[in-house]
Amino acid sequence: MRTVPALPDEFVLGHLTRHLAANALPVPSALLKSFRTGVDGGSHHHARGESRYYEQLVRGLEMTEQTYKQRHTLVFLAKHTQPGVYSADEGFLAEPFVYHHIPMNFMVDDTKRPTLWKFCATCRVLDRARYGIAYWHIVHQVPGIDLCPLHDEPLHGCTVESIFQDPTLSKPDALQCIIPTPELIAANRTPALSLYRAVVTELLARPLPDGQLRLKLLALRRHGWMQSPLDSQTLRLPSLGAVINRHEIPEVWIAHHFPPIRKQWAPDGVFVDKAWRAKFLQTCHHRTSKARSDLWTNGLDLLRACLTIRDLATIQEVLWPGVASAAPDQAALEQLPC
Repeated sequence: MRTVPALPDEFVLGHLTRHLAANALPVPSALLKSFRTGVDGGSHHHARGESRYYEQLVRGLEMTEQTYKQRHTLVFLAKHTQPGVYSADEGFLAEPFVYHHIPMNFMVDDTKRPTLWKFCATCRVLDRARYGIAYWHIVHQVPGIDLCPLHDEPLHGCTVESIFQDPTLSKPDALQCIIPTPELIAANRTPALSLYRAVVTELLARPLPDGQLRLKLLALRRHGWMQSPLDSQTLRLPSLGAVINRHEIPEVWIAHHFPPIRKQWAPDGVFVDKAWRAKFLQTCHHRTSKARSDLWTNGLDLLRACLTIRDLATIQEVLWPGVASAAPDQAALEQLPC
């Protein structure tokens, strides 16, 4: 099977699909099936069989599977859990390896988001000039981010099939993209969400060793306790409840990124009940306040740190002790090894 090197900051599913095209496999399920070999009878549970996928994707590259996951996946944001039950009607999307990398939960119900994959128009132009093709960047797929961290431009949101239909973004106009509303763009530029975007971008540029982020998040929580009483209250709540508790997180952003909340409190896109946050918190506990995606597990805790600390230098010092740094810029990310 022909090897296709990953590009810098390329998202794993885009790389997987380019691998498919280079080997003339007509549908994603064919590629996934071709990877299912081994002594376990073809099991493809993401916790047991994922290594065979990474083994194919790193073949010919001078990196380990762990390094590949740090540079090309969002698993550092995830809490590894047993996958749920998916509809067989979703085909390759029901494949646990694929599903494990979907930034928001993809379920066959009325809370399903119409857009999942995102790209920046400026990044696309620069990629084509530098590499001859554009591709899907991992930083654009981080949950909760609607602006390109490098160019501060709105990200184009595409349907769930887009990344498999056009892995090189050759015909973006055919993807029926959706651009964030002015209200959502303004929400993303509020201080807490801007800080969240900067911290996540730096984590992708300088990934922590496996498992270290959870420990660092605990250290960030200790810093938060020393802030205001509101910050202490925020840290006592489950992660999603902590975010809902803070009025500096705009409602439009919450409704966009948490479909179950939109379904319950703002089915028409408007939160009519002005006391909905307090009512949500009255019933908020760990089971009901999950964000319906494992990839939000550490992401929400990072956002909580941005709400309670509000200082990039302090967060940097906790994540990378003794290393003075500013948030990475365009050049810093472009220089990342693939």
